[in-house]
Amino acid sequence: MIWNIGSIAIDIVILTTYKTDRCNCVTLEGLSKDQGALKLEVVDVLGKTVVSETITNPEKQSISISGLIQGVYIVKVSNEKRQVVFQSKIIKQD
Repeated sequence: MIWNIGSIAIDIVILTTYKTDRCNCVTLEGLSKDQGALKLEVVDVLGKTVVSETITNPEKQSISISGLIQGVYIVKVSNEKRQVVFQSKIIKQD
């Protein structure tokens, strides 16, 4: 089962986040290699960063959310100038 939980157009490429039951992770697809170095953050509703990673594969990047408790989170991707290039809300349910 795959749930589509957000998408946005970037450079005529659709960036999508989705969660799969098999890996309990969120996957981002469609980032452009031309964006430069990208940083991914997952932020809780209180504004605390709970996951922070450098994106190593801009075409398809998965992050584990197994350590997060149930709740609402914001997934943000920002470039080296700290400009947010993608943002999506996810809901973690067990």
